[in-house]
Amino acid sequence: MTTSQLQGDMEMAMHRLQISLPEWQYRFLREQASHTGQSIADFIRKLIEKEAQTVQRPVEEDPIWEVVGIGRGGPPYDVSDRVDEFLWAVR
Repeated sequence: MTTSQLQGDMEMAMHRLQISLPEWQYRFLREQASHTGQSIADFIRKLIEKEAQTVQRPVEEDPIWEVVGIGRGGPPYDVSDRVDEFLWAVR
């Protein structure tokens, strides 16, 4: 599941969660949330979102695979002139 799919699921429904933390973790969350002007829940959601963005997707889902075979004859013949358009969808 990609990060954007996870974010889309989060926007659809919120789930209540109850956890137990050691005192030092609770103090850390409380202080950091207060320091940034957020609730503890929002601070935790942002920590999870940041961590989810660092998770690498499977190699098979890398956009680079979309270019495999692009040079095998036939149109378009101007690939080298339009490399940014084909690689990065810049038009």
